[in-house]
Amino acid sequence: SDSAVEEVSPPELCVEEVWCGAEGPASIAELALEQRGVHFPLVQHHCLLASLLHAAMTFGLRVKPLSLFDSKYLLRVLTAWVQAIDESPASSEPSCPAPPPALPLPASGPRADWWPSVCLDLGVLLQVNPDILRRHLVCELYSQGLDPRAEE
Repeated sequence: SDSAVEEVSPPELCVEEVWCGAEGPASIAELALEQRGVHFPLVQHHCLLASLLHAAMTFGLRVKPLSLFDSKYLLRVLTAWVQAIDESPASSEPSCPAPPPALPLPASGPRADWWPSVCLDLGVLLQVNPDILRRHLVCELYSQGLDPRAEE
């Protein structure tokens, strides 16, 4: 992305005469005007990178740095999420039936229910067709036998 900061003229401060001769530290408005501008595309890029790395660490994915920005990476995250929600402590014991797949998911961790929407949001930023991501997610859910979640 372009790293040039757009030049915007600073706003004029209207200060009452009473405050013009006041001594002491600079006002918050004056300090704010002295700050450099924010380059939002660069901030968005850093946020995207942090989100991708968070997903890689959460699901234990081994990735090469440039493959983070590939559509296949988001497909791997979705696959890892489906595998994580399919795993349960009870399903490893043959005498205990697996819990129904429609149980609510936790709010954090690899089984959190917000991972698919995060992948869709990241896909928009990476210019990945969201239909491809949705189709992959549904296919993974059906292949793991999580039909009620796939129908949602």
